[in-house]
Order: sequence, then structure tokens, then C-alpha cells
Amino acid sequence: MEEEIIAKDEEAMAWKFLSLEEVTILLELDIVGVQKALEEFLNLKHRLTSLKEAVILDYYISGFWWAKALEFTSVQLGGFLTLLNLLMENIDTKHMTLEQSIQELGYAMAGIGECNSVKSGGFEFFTVDQAKAIINYLKIRYFHLRS
Repeated sequence: MEEEIIAKDEEAMAWKFLSLEEVTILLELDIVGVQKALEEFLNLKHRLTSLKEAVILDYYISGFWWAKALEFTSVQLGGFLTLLNLLMENIDTKHMTLEQSIQELGYAMAGIGECNSVKSGGFEFFTVDQAKAIINYLKIRYFHLRS
């Protein structure tokens, strides 16, 4: 019940990429099922012949399993996947530089750990420790690849 209240309050950012229902489905699947579901959610039709699609799928699958291993709630998992999607759009659609992507991440994560922050990025459902873990994960997985 508490998860539903949080999900409604944080709906703006937690569910920008996948819905609560889609995240719930992913949480019930094994690794093959997660792969197939993400292929469908991302509309990837050529992952076996397209390196770009294969890399995109790997990006989301590894992020999902990392967040699940940290026992993120459904809301937090949805929010993390939204962050991954935001960063992917920065590369693919907006063609942002590394510095611009880091700045965008900072804006998105603003206000975590603060009560009623004016600078809220909409991801207040993460704890400060989770935010630090996310930043470390992204530094290794995302920003390292772009530098």
C-alpha cells in the first residue's frame, strides 16, 4: 500500500520511461525474460544484426540487474531506468557532449536527500547513498565509455 502512495506521488519521474506495470513485469522475469521484455519495450527488432541495438539492449539489461541487485523498490527501479533513458537520449537524440550529459544528470538528481528542495529534479525517492551508488555506476558504465 505504501508503495502505491509513493508511486502516485513520484509518478512524474519514476514512470517517464516504463510504467509501474512494465517494471512489475520485469521484476517477475528471469534474465531471458527481461531481455525479451526490454526488446519489446524498446522496440528493438534487429538486435542480432544491429550492433547499436545490441548495445542499447545491454545498457538497459545491465542497468536493470544492477538496480535489482541493490534491492531498489519498484519506484526506484522505474526512476533509475528513466535516468538511463534520459542519458541515452542525450547521446542518441540530443548529441550532447560528456560535460553536458554530466550537467544534465546533476539537474535530474538535484534535491535528493533534501526536504522540499526548490531545486528538485524529481528523483527524491532515492536516498543519498543510492544516489551516490547511481553516480558511481554511471561513471563506470556510461561516462567512462564516452571519455
